[in-house]
Amino acid sequence: MDEHTDEYAIEKRRSSTDETSIEAVDALLTVPRLAQWERRIRVLARWGRQKLHDEPLLGRLTSHATVLSIIALILIFSQWSMVVPTFAMPTIFAEEERPTALGYRPLPQAVTLTEPPAFSFTWGPIREENSPEEKPAIERTEPVVYIVRAGDTPISIAERFGLSPETIVWANTELEENPALLRIGQQLIIPPVDGVLHTVKAGDTLESIARKYEVSVDDIINWEPNHLTRDSQLVVGQQIMVPGGVKPFTRPRVALTGQMVAPPSNFTGATGRFIWPATGVITQYSWSGHVALDIANLTGTPIYAADAGVVIYVGWDNTGYGNMILIDHGNGFRTRYAHLSAFNVSAGQQVSKGALIGRMGSTGRSTGPHLHFEIIYNGVRQNPLAYLP
Repeated sequence: MDEHTDEYAIEKRRSSTDETSIEAVDALLTVPRLAQWERRIRVLARWGRQKLHDEPLLGRLTSHATVLSIIALILIFSQWSMVVPTFAMPTIFAEEERPTALGYRPLPQAVTLTEPPAFSFTWGPIREENSPEEKPAIERTEPVVYIVRAGDTPISIAERFGLSPETIVWANTELEENPALLRIGQQLIIPPVDGVLHTVKAGDTLESIARKYEVSVDDIINWEPNHLTRDSQLVVGQQIMVPGGVKPFTRPRVALTGQMVAPPSNFTGATGRFIWPATGVITQYSWSGHVALDIANLTGTPIYAADAGVVIYVGWDNTGYGNMILIDHGNGFRTRYAHLSAFNVSAGQQVSKGALIGRMGSTGRSTGPHLHFEIIYNGVRQNPLAYLP
C-alpha cells in the first residue's frame, strides 16, 4: 500500500512538473509568428513524458533538460524569423500656402506621417526643410506691396524676392535718399524682376526711357507684361518695367538738429587704423546703396570710437539716422554712429580710440536695435570692412 502511495505521489509530482514545463512552453508560444512551432513542441513534450515514465528521478531531470533545450531552440529560431524593424515616427513640417498679406511668414505646422517614410541617410549639416534654395521660384509679372517688419533691411527684403537691393531702392523714392531708412510698417513696392520700375511722365518716349536707364528699346518691349510695341502710345502715370535698367543714386540729404562744431585743424591723435565700434551681428553689409555696416545687438550695447578724434556732432538727425555722433579724425577720415539710444560725449570733445561714446538703440528710421556705422574719407563713404581688422 505504501509502495503504491509512493508511486502515486511521484507520478503526481512528475505530472505537476511536466505541466509547469508545458505552461512555460505555452507562454513562449504566445510570441507572434511562433505558433507554427506549437504542434511540434507539444509532440516532443508528450514523447518525453512517455519515454521517461518508468524512470522517476531521471525522468524529472531529463524532462527539465528537454524543456530547456526546446526553449533554447525557440529562441534561436526566433532570431531567424522574428526580426521586426522599429521606426521612430518622424515629424516633418509643412509650410502653409503663401498668404495674400505680404510681410507675413506663417509658423510651420507639425504634420505626423501615418506610415514610415523611405529613409536615406546623408552625412553633413541638416538643411532646413523648404529652405529658400529649394523653393520653386514664383514668376511674377506685376509689382507687389511688401510691409516692412522688424529686422528687415533692403538686402534681406531683396533676397526674399530674389532681387537685387538696388531694384528695391529704385522702386521706392523715399529709400533713394537713404536706403538704410526703413521703418516697421512701411509699405514698399517690389518689382517683378531686377531693373527699374518707371512711371511715365509727360514727354516720355520709349527711346528716352531706354536712354535714361541705359538699356535698349527692345529690352523694354520684349518684357511681355509691358504689352508694348514700338508704335505704342505712352500714357502719363503708366508703369513700365525696364528689365536690367540702372538708376543713379541720389546723394543723401543731411538735416542736423543737434550741436555741431568745426573740426580742429591741428588734431594729430588719430592712428589711421580703425577698430570695431561695437560687438554684435552684422545684419547688413556695405553695398552700392548702403555704404556702411549695420551691427545688431541689444539696446544699450556700448558703442566705441573707432579711432581717436574730435566729436563734431552729437544730436538728432531727422533724415532717419536718429541719435547720431560724427567724429572727425583730422586726417581726412570721419566716422558716423547712428540710431543710438544714449550719448556719452558732447560736441567738441576729444576722444581716444576705443573710448565709450554712446549706447546702441533703434532711434530714427530703424527696424530694430543696431549701430549704423560709416567710414567717410574726404567726403566719400567707404566700405568699412576695407578698414576694419
